[in-house]
Amino acid sequence: MKSKTMALAVLGVSLLPSLASAQPLSTVYLGGGIGKSELRDVSDVEADVAKLYGGVQLSDNLAFETEWIGMDDFDIDGFALDDVETDTVNLSVVFSHSLSERFSLLAKGGVHYTELDFSGGDSENSGASLGLGASYDINPAFGIRAEYQRLYNATDFNEDFELYSVGVRFRF
Repeated sequence: MKSKTMALAVLGVSLLPSLASAQPLSTVYLGGGIGKSELRDVSDVEADVAKLYGGVQLSDNLAFETEWIGMDDFDIDGFALDDVETDTVNLSVVFSHSLSERFSLLAKGGVHYTELDFSGGDSENSGASLGLGASYDINPAFGIRAEYQRLYNATDFNEDFELYSVGVRFRF
């Protein structure tokens, strides 16, 4: 199961250079973040989130992005579940709108593939992903980003993960 996630992540990242070379003015970026997730419609289920992403800014308002999202240290109503973790690969189109020279709002939509591993077995699910966020450029190469993201149909019970994260982004 981990090999499928790794293969999708490698495929997504391997597309970045070809997309960058197709657009002479495009910019490649990499980033990462940390945060929390909640299982929508299930009370008191949360987990720690780590994410790594890379993308190609095709124009001022449009980018293609791939990301890996890992969730672990699940907590259900105050009880820790150390044997539960997820790996997600997400491919998105990102639309951004600058409010000033340094501050932008973003919206993204795409598809995800999620593997959920737990002591009683594991599951694989895929579905749509949507997100909203904001970014602030400290300088042209470095910025910070805050996001809300929802992974639809992420469990065998058609439940959605809601993610909240803050991180950094580096442009090349």
